[in-house]
Amino acid sequence: MLRLLKGEIVYYQGVKYTVTKVLRDMKYLQIRDAKTGLPQRVAICDVTSNDLVNNIPDAKYERGFDAFTSEELEKAEIRFKIIQPFLGELRGNKVELVKVAKEHGYNVSTLYKWIFRYETCGHVGGLVDSEGRGGKGGKRLGDDKIEEIISESIEEVYLNSKSVNKTFDRIRMLCEDLDLQVPHISTIRRRIKGIPEYERKRRREGVNTADNQYEARPGQFPGATTPLSVVQIDHTILDIFLVDDDDREPLKRPWITVLIDVYSRMILGFYLSFDAPGAFGTGRAIAHSILPKEKFLKDLGVDGDWPCWGKMVSIHCDNAKEFRGNMLKDACLSYNIDLKFRPVRKPRYGSHIERLMGTFATALSDLDGGTKVSKEKRSHKHPEKNANLTIAEFEIWLTRYITNIYHLQIHRGIEMSPYDKWMQGIWGYNDQLGIGTPERISGMQEEIKLKLDLQPHEVRTIQPDGVSINGLTYYHDLFRPWIGIKEIGADGKKSKSKTFKFKYDPRDTSRIYWLDPTGRIYHEIKYSNPKGVSMDRWELNKIKADLKEKNIQATDEAIFKAKRENDELEKNAKKVTLDTKKKNARKKRKSTESGTQPQASTPTTKISRFKIDQKTEIKPFDELDYGKRVFK
Repeated sequence: MLRLLKGEIVYYQGVKYTVTKVLRDMKYLQIRDAKTGLPQRVAICDVTSNDLVNNIPDAKYERGFDAFTSEELEKAEIRFKIIQPFLGELRGNKVELVKVAKEHGYNVSTLYKWIFRYETCGHVGGLVDSEGRGGKGGKRLGDDKIEEIISESIEEVYLNSKSVNKTFDRIRMLCEDLDLQVPHISTIRRRIKGIPEYERKRRREGVNTADNQYEARPGQFPGATTPLSVVQIDHTILDIFLVDDDDREPLKRPWITVLIDVYSRMILGFYLSFDAPGAFGTGRAIAHSILPKEKFLKDLGVDGDWPCWGKMVSIHCDNAKEFRGNMLKDACLSYNIDLKFRPVRKPRYGSHIERLMGTFATALSDLDGGTKVSKEKRSHKHPEKNANLTIAEFEIWLTRYITNIYHLQIHRGIEMSPYDKWMQGIWGYNDQLGIGTPERISGMQEEIKLKLDLQPHEVRTIQPDGVSINGLTYYHDLFRPWIGIKEIGADGKKSKSKTFKFKYDPRDTSRIYWLDPTGRIYHEIKYSNPKGVSMDRWELNKIKADLKEKNIQATDEAIFKAKRENDELEKNAKKVTLDTKKKNARKKRKSTESGTQPQASTPTTKISRFKIDQKTEIKPFDELDYGKRVFK
């Protein structure tokens, strides 16, 4: 994860650099070689937080949040509830911290340690005991006393209207007096940045000033005071028909899941699919919103800027079932995202995303295949027959529309373009401080981890023949130590079989992803049958239904056999269709070349004796005066 802070260590082409400045276009940054001190200007997308050139990562997936055992998470969540008030409204309140520590039987330094670990890690996984986290290091600063000094200094200096430098000076002095390691000033800046905006403003400038800036007013969304502070998500079926990739025949209308930043109205990300909304599409849209967009734009061949990335503070959604599933709940807990549901019968809380959907509908009406036409026009204009874009081509069009039109147009709600509003929120304007560049996912491994964390999962036990998911069996030698293992109950005795979470992609049933509790990383698990055929989950369900109708047991072999038969049938059908088209084309060409087409007969009508003035412009349905008669 890249924080893009001044002084941060980054790697560019295998060489170690330090960040000196992020440029305001959010596309480039200035870095300085750690050895030679030479400066350089590079694209943000080309730097990473790890040396990927000289230390090639293992072909495995990083550990996800689901790798923690239920016992570890239960203990971590108890700790989180204890320190939660001190991450917000009670931050820096040592009197209350001492009281809470005494109530729960802990030392004050222990609570400071938990606060530090939570803020460093970013989710409750940081509160798992170090032996459970399985990572290197542990506490960065090495002494609980440093945590106490930092918290007290922020409380007594910074929150009493003193500068960051003054706060750091006091921390440095106290640490040197006690012969402790002096933390870097960027650490202090991160701690201060973690204090809620309203609390910072209230403590430093007063309640009235904070309320004037952050209190909700008519037409404003409560809490949407900075970029990524409030994000809305929703689905809709788009008002356009698309065509098939192969024969370009009309198919159907696609669904879109989209996220919008309420503060700036910038679109953070989306996911297009012909499938109805579900957990997978929701996760993909959120991942697209968090990830940088440079590679996405390059792959599509779209020339435009989309400087949106980073983890949002909260996601607001309606009460649809795909938003209330365990996948989204667990992922938001893992990444410290506050998941909030729209109050029932209060549509204004979803007005921003719904207005965006209306904007999309208006833009689509000009495209071939657009369905937003009047009843009169629809009687002779058939959108499904005029459709000419595939879903891949439409994704390019939509991305161009978002980056080059929507983001750059003046938005009436904010009286400027979403792009300009976003940049104001990042860099600040007038006396308003910006949030700075958001933390950034860097490297393929971090991207894979994010996407897997946001994929749906199934919970299963591991049997001698492997794991069965939706009628198909998967196996890997890594399963052997976990076959038939029992969980330890609260009474210390073995009870039921231990369960594991397996991530899956519904578009490809040939593999699943397992979180190994020992290595704490994702492993790719394939079919136990090496002759297995890949398919999507919808096709699998159709095959199983057909087998059931024929009274055939849906074993792995039966499913794969039916899939191969279906593929062969489709292949033959395509060949017959292609041969028929070629045959018809040959007939038409032969008819044209041999002159057998009906030819227009030579006119036999005599030319009128009346002359027409050639200078007169003749339009359809004009009256023509031929002497005595008038023709209409």
